[in-house]
Amino acid sequence: MLTRSQIFGEVDTIIAGSPTLFCNRDCQILSIENLAAAAYWSVGTNWCVGRNPWFEGYSAAGPLYLVRSFIRQRDYMLAPAQGEFRSRKNRRISLVRFVDEHRGIYLPLRSLGVVWSDCPDDSMKVFYALAPKRNGKLVRPC
Repeated sequence: MLTRSQIFGEVDTIIAGSPTLFCNRDCQILSIENLAAAAYWSVGTNWCVGRNPWFEGYSAAGPLYLVRSFIRQRDYMLAPAQGEFRSRKNRRISLVRFVDEHRGIYLPLRSLGVVWSDCPDDSMKVFYALAPKRNGKLVRPC
């Protein structure tokens, strides 16, 4: 893991490696694109993605997103390819409940390919990698 002095020596790399994809009054989504950004945003957390080989493994599988809640004043790590949405303590968090509380984030997540809904009334939002699987296939909730 990088030290704070190493991290702050790489400010330009951190900024370039964590562009904002979405921001409203409730939350913000940043794309975590390099190890320096992952290390910076992981300071004070139990996330393993802030160091190698974990960062390389997660990023090779798919995109990593930092989701910042202005309602809860907390940050979360979203790794859709691994089906993980985690708190700073590295505990799994329900992304469905998070979206219910942060209504404006549903469409931006969907535009990133993170969610889908094929229910007739669009009431059930299911996250691709977070949906239960049966025989390797996603189970549709409706």
